[in-house]
Order: sequence, then structure tokens, then C-alpha cells
Amino acid sequence: MSDEIEYQGARFYKCALQVNPYSYAKYQGKDIPQEENYNTQILQKCRKENIKVVGLADHGKVEGSEGLRNFLQENDIIVFPGFEIASSEKIHMVCLYPEGTNVNTLNQFLGRLMGESSTRLEQKPTHPSSLSCEQIADQVINDQDGFWYAAHATGSSGMLRLSGAGDNYAHLWKKEDLVKVIQIPGRIEDLSTEKENLKKYLKIIQNKNPDYKRENPITVINAKDIDKPETLSEPSASCLVKMTEPNFEAFKQAFHDPESRTRLNHDIPDVSYSVIESIQWQGTGFFEEGTLGFSENLNAVIGGRGTGKSTLIEGIRYVLDLPAQGQDYKALEALRKNNLSNSKVTLSVKSKAQAGQYYQISRRFGEQAQVKNEQGELSHLSTRDILPGVELLGQNEILEIEKDDAAKLALINDFLPDGHQFDENLQEIKRQLAANKGKWIKADEEFERLSDMVQREPRLKEEVKRFQRLGIERKLKNTKLLEKESSIQADIQRQLDQVQKWIRNYEEVFDLEFLRDVRIDPLPNKTILIKVQEMFKILKDQLDKLVLQAVQHLEEARGKHINLEKDWQNKVDKIKDELEQAIAQLPEQAGKTGKTLGQEYTCIIKQLAHIEKQKNEHARQKTLVEEIKKERRTLLEEYRETAFKRFDALEKAAKKLNQDELKRKVRLHVKRFGNLQPLQNFLLRIEGIDEAKIKWLEKIEDLDLLEWSQWIEESNHQGFYERYRDAGLQRNTAEKIVNTGLEKRLGLEEIELKDKVEIELNVAHGDEENYRPLNDLSTGQKCTAILNLLLLNRDDPLIIDQPEDHLDNAFIADRIVRDLREFKTRRQFIFATHNANIPVFGDAELIAVLHSDKDNGKVIEAGAIDKQEVRKKAAEILEGGKAAFEMRRHKYGY
Repeated sequence: MSDEIEYQGARFYKCALQVNPYSYAKYQGKDIPQEENYNTQILQKCRKENIKVVGLADHGKVEGSEGLRNFLQENDIIVFPGFEIASSEKIHMVCLYPEGTNVNTLNQFLGRLMGESSTRLEQKPTHPSSLSCEQIADQVINDQDGFWYAAHATGSSGMLRLSGAGDNYAHLWKKEDLVKVIQIPGRIEDLSTEKENLKKYLKIIQNKNPDYKRENPITVINAKDIDKPETLSEPSASCLVKMTEPNFEAFKQAFHDPESRTRLNHDIPDVSYSVIESIQWQGTGFFEEGTLGFSENLNAVIGGRGTGKSTLIEGIRYVLDLPAQGQDYKALEALRKNNLSNSKVTLSVKSKAQAGQYYQISRRFGEQAQVKNEQGELSHLSTRDILPGVELLGQNEILEIEKDDAAKLALINDFLPDGHQFDENLQEIKRQLAANKGKWIKADEEFERLSDMVQREPRLKEEVKRFQRLGIERKLKNTKLLEKESSIQADIQRQLDQVQKWIRNYEEVFDLEFLRDVRIDPLPNKTILIKVQEMFKILKDQLDKLVLQAVQHLEEARGKHINLEKDWQNKVDKIKDELEQAIAQLPEQAGKTGKTLGQEYTCIIKQLAHIEKQKNEHARQKTLVEEIKKERRTLLEEYRETAFKRFDALEKAAKKLNQDELKRKVRLHVKRFGNLQPLQNFLLRIEGIDEAKIKWLEKIEDLDLLEWSQWIEESNHQGFYERYRDAGLQRNTAEKIVNTGLEKRLGLEEIELKDKVEIELNVAHGDEENYRPLNDLSTGQKCTAILNLLLLNRDDPLIIDQPEDHLDNAFIADRIVRDLREFKTRRQFIFATHNANIPVFGDAELIAVLHSDKDNGKVIEAGAIDKQEVRKKAAEILEGGKAAFEMRRHKYGY
């Protein structure tokens, strides 16, 4: 999937720059095969080690290299012909030349560099030149248009050794126009060892020795002397050079910007991150049929106004279904409708979140995104599953982040060791709190209903006393007893029903689907699982028999109950007849007939019997409410503890960022519970409260929402008012808050007051520090502070449309570009830009040049600035164009 679209930008090419031919190896007395076999083995090793560029460097001659040169070139290996030479100081120098340089020209170059000693080469190829190292370097660079490096710089024939008289070559070392590259045997760190007394060279190479101090540090490469094919497998046999196309001009230019364009094999960071590998358009939209392969490092999309830079960025946003912060949605929808309608946009993505798997994410306008895996099968993963941390910002969205506390917090949330786990834990506790609130409200409503009923008991008992005085209770005493019997009869029926429910539930107990033969057949311990199968079968058979007996016993009991219920009903009917006769004989009292009085008494007795029964339920409900309250207290404490741990981790992450990646650029401080917006929104939903009445919150340094909840529960208006009166809380506002009721009180407890990230920018230059908070900064400085945070190392791509908007050019060149050069080896950046500093000084691995006619756009050039066509177009398009490139040329040789 990743190879479908050709990548045209710069990439690292492995270069072995000191390969010797068969004749040299034989001269050295090596036990090696014949020349044809030697050449074949060199090629095989190059292919196996992915070496794409070879520098030929026979000592003091060139003819012997021609066979190997031709053979490698015929097999698509780029060859820079050349030779190794010793200066008059016996400093060894490897000199390389363009691919097409022929043998005669090389011999002429070698002869001139040997000076008066040229005639001695036939007898001794290692004979030193009569010219000094400085003279040779000047000729190679300025007269022969070649390239040279100081071979074996830390060895006995290297530039860093002392001469026999104790002199050094510091004067030569500091001639930066002539001395750019040296070769050492391994990693720079290895020089810190005492072995071979190499430690003295470390400070020189690190540019910390004042006697050897240069404006720009020396470039270090590995290029071990190859005189047998197997040596090519050693890490120190080659180095990495970044080029758009591997050729001699691009190779030379790479050493003008070695920080970005050269690496030792030892120095390749073992960093894994997600990459958008390419974008593809199909249909009749703005880009019609087109493709663009992206670099995994820094990509700069450039073009004049209307060429589709924003369309490309918004196409990525549309496919990934990413939100837009503070964007003009009408303008965004118009852009999508005008430029993406009738289009299908496809992204090829490598996902770190999915262990480096490749996916194709495509979307047709007006439809949902479709995800396919490496096998071309539809995937159930969402775009957020594949690129969970991707960030895309359109024009002006950087400024919107500065206004959004939640967005600023999110910028450093990724640097928490367990940030997402904290969030998941908090969300789960909030879910449990919401469920608890629902249970509490329901239980409280039931408790209040039962309380109202139970509270009626004293009044009804008072009514019974009236009937006692009238003598009615004595005559109708069986009325009360019948109500008690009726209650018992209902309990009997309920108990039988409970037994039947228990029997029915047994059928749901056994779910042995997990032990089906088709599931266990392929498993390695199938024999054991078959025994488990048999165990459960026996258990179920035994229990089935017991349940069958239980069903029979229940049916017998129900049959007996039916007969007993008939007997009971006959006796009840007889007693009721007697009661009716007694009621009929009751004398008239206070204008009420005996029958009316009897009915009133019977009704009261029924109510009292019902209340008596509900009193137990009332007590149980009270216990339930207390249990729910206890559960809530536990959840709230767990919530507060988790929130504190998250704050503690966030503060530690901020301090680490301040000390490392953000040092002397931006300073972060985390304020606990600093984001009051959720609380403000809650209060504004209370009737009679507006924004003016909650201004006092801005003066509060600390608050405890559980304390608020307690005031509300106790209806303590005065305590609440006095606590915040000095901050500006009005009495009537305090009363409105305290009178919110149970549901709002519990909702108040669940409000998440997130921590707030306060950001300060160092507005000083160099190593000085002068930090100012965002509120005291200009618009451009605010954006600079936020961009510094956006550029920090993360696993997923950062995509921005014109990141330079609102930024000062000095900040871009001094701060932003410097960070880009550092972080682009650990994160992918895709920027649409019109500022030359980003692609030029950032040394973008891919510059994609867009062009459009009236209706359609396309990529007309793609590559890095070492590609002439790209460099020419970029100089024409970018702000500061030719001037920026002139600055680059003077500084880096472009």
C-alpha cells in the first residue's frame, strides 16, 4: 500500500565513501577472490546493506577502479570516482568527483594535486604530495569542482594528530571554506574513552576547544577503508546523506547543512511515529486526478494564491473528520463544496497506535470515511483509532487555541505517562456518579412518598379513638383482624411467586456456549477442556433433576394453597356477613347513619393496615438512601483523588518540558481547578443568574464544590454568602444557588473543574530569559508561544495551514525553524506556507509546488531545495523569495 504513490522528496541514502578496488586489496596482501568475484561480492553487499552511493578511493591511482566503477554503475549504484592522497604533512585526504568524470580527467586532477611528487606515484601510490593539505583542498574545491574529506582524522595519518615537532593543524582546521568534513572510526561518543588516547579529540570535534574553535562545527562521517567486501556490513563503513536525487551536486550541497542532511548509522534515532504517506485525488474536483507522496519529516506545500494550499489541508481534515476550532464554518463548507465535491480523497497512513500497520482512509464528498487495512479489507477502526493524536490547524486556528483553556490543556496532556488512563478513570467515575445520582433521586422520591404516607398514621389513629369512644371499634373488632389476614394472604402469594421466579432463573445460569466442540477443537489443551465439558454436563444433569423436583414441590404447594385459600375465603365471607349485620345495627351518631360510620371505620382500618405494612418499606428505603449516600461519598473521594493524581502528573510533565524541550522558550505552570468555565455554565442555567452575578468567581483562588453541596443540603444561605461576600457574591445570588434542589446539588458535585495551563513566552533573545504571560503578549507572540507547544514531539502528524500567520519573521527563523529541524526526525509535519524560512531554513524534505489555472490545481514540482526546478519555483513563489535563497546560498552554499 505504501509503495503505490511515488515519493519525490529528499531521503537519506546510505553512502560508502572509501571503497577500494580489487587491485588495492591485492596490493595490501588480502586473501580475496579474483577481480570479477570481488566486484560481484561488493555489489551483493551494497544491495544487502542498502548502500546506494559508493565513493571510490584507491590510493594514488584511478585506473584500477574502472572495472568496479563500471560494474556498480551498470547495476544502479551511484559511483563518485576519486582517489586517496597524502598531503605534504602526510594528512590523508579522500577526493571525490562527479559521476561522469572520466579516467583521463581524474589522472589530470591527481597529477596536479601531487605537485612535484606526481612522478613518484607509479613506484609508490602512497607517496605524499609536495602540496600542503590546504593547497590540495583549495584546488579540489575551487578548481576541480570536487569534494574531499579528511580521512582517518583521529588516526596517525589524520588531520587531528600532532606533527613530529609537536605542532598541530588548528590554523587549517579553522578554515571553514576548505575544511568541512572529517572521517572518524565510529561514534563521536566513542572518543570519550581513554582507549588510544582519543579523548583529546572529543572537545575539538564538539567545537569546545578554544584553539580549534570554528563558527560552525565540523561535519563528521564514517567511511571505513574497504578492502574486502564483508567490511561493508560494519556500521562505520558508511554514513547517511539526505538528497532528493542521489547525484554529486546534491551530495556536495548536503554538507552545507550537515545538521539536517547527514547522519552516522549509529545516530539514526530508534523512534516510531505515525506518518501520512500520501494523498490521492480522484474525480472532477479541484485537483482532479492527482497524487502526492509525503516525507515522514518536514513537508512544505507552497504556491501562489488560489493554487489549492488550503484545499489540500482541508482535504486531509475532511478525510480524517477532524474538528475545526473557531473556523468560519460557512467559508469552510463553501471551500469543501467548491473544491472537494465530485472528489474522492484517499490517504495512505502508517499508524503507530496500530503497531505500525498501514491503512487507506478514503472519503467521497458527502459520505462517511472508509478505512481499509493492508490486505484491502474494510476495517472497523475509526480514523481516531488510527491517528488518535493527529493535529490539524487551519488559518487562524493557532490563535483560537490561545483563547481555549481546554485546548491548551490538551497540548500537554499527551506528555502525561498515563494521561489517557487518568481521563478514562475520571470518565468512568463520572459515569458511576451519574448513575448514583439517578438512583438517589429515584430512591429519595420513593422515600418522600412513603414518608408522606407514614406521617398520616397519627391522624388516622386519632380517628380510631373517636370510633372507640362511640363503641364502634368493639363491635367491629374483626375488621382490623381481617385486614391483617388479607395482608398475610398477599405475602403468601408473593412468596410462592418468588419461588417460581427463582426456578425460572435457573435456566439462565448455564451458558456453556464457550465449551462447544467447534471452539475447543483447535486448542492445544483440548483433552483437559473435554473433561471440563463432562464435569459441567454431570453437574447440569444433577441440578436439572433437583430443579424438576423443586417444580413438583411448588406445584404441590400451590395446590394445597388453593384449597386453603378457599377455606379461608369461606370463613372471611362469613365474618364479613356478621360485620355487615353489626354495621346495620349501629345507631345513628351526629347525623350519620350507622352504615356510614361503619364504612368510615373500615376505610380507616384498611389505611392503617396498609401504612403498617409500608412502615417496613419506609425503613428499608431510608436504609437504601443512606447506602446510596455512602456510595456517593466513596465515589467523590475516588474522583477527587484521581483528579489530584492527574494534576500532580500534569505538573511534573510541565516541569520536565520547562527543563528540556521548552527551555528558554516557553514556561508552563499548571493551576489546579483553574478552569471555572463548567461551573460558570452551571450557574448560568439557574433562573435569575446572569454573567454579571458570577463575576465574583474570577476572584476566587480556591473553592470546594463539596462544601457548596453541603451548604445547599443544609439550606445554609448565610454561610455561603459570608464565605464569598468579600469576593462580590450578592445575598440574593447566594439564595438562588442554595435553593437549587437535590438534582442540581448532585449535578454540582459532578462538575469537573479541570486544571488550567498558564503559558509564558520568553521574549528575550539568545540565552537571556524574560518571560511574559499570554495576556501581556502581542497576537504574534501569543501564536509563537502556542506553536512552540504544537511542535513538541508526539506520535502523530502535525498539519498546519500557514503556521507563520501572525508570527514575526525573526521568531520564525530564530525559534520555530530551529525546533522544526530538531523535532522533524521524530514527528511528521505538513505545512502549507508562503514563508521561505520554513521550507528553506527548515530544510524541508519535501517541497510540493502547487499551480492552478482558473478551475483546477495540480502539483507541478516536488522535491527538496537541492533540486534545481524546486528551488527555482520556490524562489519565485515564497515571501522573501530570492532574497531568502540568496541568504541561504551565502550561508550554506546553495
